[in-house]
Amino acid sequence: MKIKTAIAAARFCVICLTPALITTAASAAYTLEPQLATGNSFINPTIDGNFTVNFALTSDAVGPAQDRHNSVVFRVAFSRPGVIITGFTWGAPYTTGADAFPTTGSLPLAVMPTTYILPIGDIGENDIEFSNVIPTPTGRFGVGTILSLNLRLPADYEFGQLFVSAVPDTFADGFTEIPSVAGLRLLMVVVPAPSASAGLVLAGALAFRRKRC
Repeated sequence: MKIKTAIAAARFCVICLTPALITTAASAAYTLEPQLATGNSFINPTIDGNFTVNFALTSDAVGPAQDRHNSVVFRVAFSRPGVIITGFTWGAPYTTGADAFPTTGSLPLAVMPTTYILPIGDIGENDIEFSNVIPTPTGRFGVGTILSLNLRLPADYEFGQLFVSAVPDTFADGFTEIPSVAGLRLLMVVVPAPSASAGLVLAGALAFRRKRC
């Protein structure tokens, strides 16, 4: 894995392990989906403004049959390079401890094609892998916001469409894997700043569902 940070100057206003020996559970599936934390479709940030994307996990089942897990691996992918991660928070009972990757010490981090490289080689995606293990033996995560990402786009970021995607890899309860699929991609449209103090970002979502594992 390679991690590289980048700092850009101002011109536009923005925001529009797979574990071994795992078996697949004959249960319902998880869906992992990025969502704007505000829940709104329009944002009016200041130049170099920050925004937050939550990664929401839902299950096909409810009640006692609802999926639960204690380890996770997934990637966050951007359709264009240069999105800066300024911070992140895991949903409890996950913690940002020794079992979590990446570490907060690597921040701020600009996600580039060289940020995460698969064992088979770089496929040119602007992505980063997140992984974690719940530190307590009895701890389990069911559904909800599993990760919140604090993001920033450089003020000179080129305007146009920007997609944010969740790419599930492994959700497991012990050695039992829970099938997982990607939900909607998050669409953000970055536009030039109309003035020195404000800009506009239109955010929406496009259906993008992957085949179940």
